[in-house]
Amino acid sequence: MTTTTPAPINGGWTEYEETGITACSASCGNGTQIRTLARQCTNPAPSNGGSDCEGNSTRNETIDCNIQPCPVNGGWSDWSEWEDKDECSVFCGTGELRQSRSRTCDNSAPAFGGADCSGGNRQNRTVDCNTDDCGDQCPLNVVKYFPHPNNTKRFYQCDNGVARLQDCAPSTVWKQAVLTCIHPCVPDDDCSNGKSLTADPTDCTKFYHCKFGERCGPAMHCSLGLAFNPAITNCDFRHNVPAC
Repeated sequence: MTTTTPAPINGGWTEYEETGITACSASCGNGTQIRTLARQCTNPAPSNGGSDCEGNSTRNETIDCNIQPCPVNGGWSDWSEWEDKDECSVFCGTGELRQSRSRTCDNSAPAFGGADCSGGNRQNRTVDCNTDDCGDQCPLNVVKYFPHPNNTKRFYQCDNGVARLQDCAPSTVWKQAVLTCIHPCVPDDDCSNGKSLTADPTDCTKFYHCKFGERCGPAMHCSLGLAFNPAITNCDFRHNVPAC
């Protein structure tokens, strides 16, 4: 009786399977981690004198992890230069000047869930200004007014030796000749001739009051159906006003 010897079976590897993985090297911004893979020489296992599997049963590979951008917290820029919020509160005699400066949260700007800058973006301060003594310009115990050199809506009033800045009411301007704020005026022949009212040069149904020889606003309206008649310096029926 003849005995048949089984044929040798060489070993074969199974598919790799993950057996371990390290922690990611970074919580964000493209970290890496090492993954360990293993395989078995059981597909099939060597038998009948067959050879073992060739190569290593384990291998490592590097993979990317936490590839999302990291949060960027906001950072403040440098403060800007101090800027005047208005002009000095006096012309002379020591006043106050309000100033402010600012900064921006763009160094760096917050991104990807990062925190905003903490603190305020603006600072204010008050400094002394126009500290020269007024001298004869504002004598003590004397009420005196003088115009602002650049702004017709402002003037200065002397107060115990200090020339303090004052504002006219809205729509009025300072008139040094009468030491008060008045509605803006323009020269007008009728007003110069002593009349108390003068016609609007563009609308015959309106008129102005005269002050100090000038036409001053705002314009006044005649009643419905009437027009201003310069001959009688009053509102009149339209047919009595030839130019209307």
